[in-house]
Amino acid sequence: MKVRFFKRQQPIEEADRARQLLAPTPGDVLTARVIALVGDAGNVTVSMVQAEFSHVIIVRPHRVGAMPFNLCVTPGFVVVLEGADLGWWTFGGDYDNDGVIEALEVVEHLVLRGGTVRSTRHTSELLDSDGRSVSGPHRDGVRTRHTQTVEYLPYRGQ
Repeated sequence: MKVRFFKRQQPIEEADRARQLLAPTPGDVLTARVIALVGDAGNVTVSMVQAEFSHVIIVRPHRVGAMPFNLCVTPGFVVVLEGADLGWWTFGGDYDNDGVIEALEVVEHLVLRGGTVRSTRHTSELLDSDGRSVSGPHRDGVRTRHTQTVEYLPYRGQ
């Protein structure tokens, strides 16, 4: 009886590993989507050298009244949305999702539509122009002692 050993498994694993290293991460996809959303209506700066984050995306609109914000993505795909009127909101961090999809929905709303950020002493919430909740209430990073309502415009005029 002749026994054959197949050594094809190792090259297949190496090929899969190489493919995974070349594949874009959710942070790369989020960065590309934010750049595409903002377009020429604002400035987007991307940094990958901040200690605890794999991507830091700084978004500044050209239009007065639109809301600037920062997005910070951890290697575990927890996304932190931070801004002067937002405080900081954390998306992901549980086993069900990686935070990128929910953060992208909020970013799309900030860039493409107008609305309101309502902050109380304990929570903050993103509302659309009709007053319906888009995201929140978020309990992390609220920076106000009094109830505050900040209206913002989309990045492009309508």
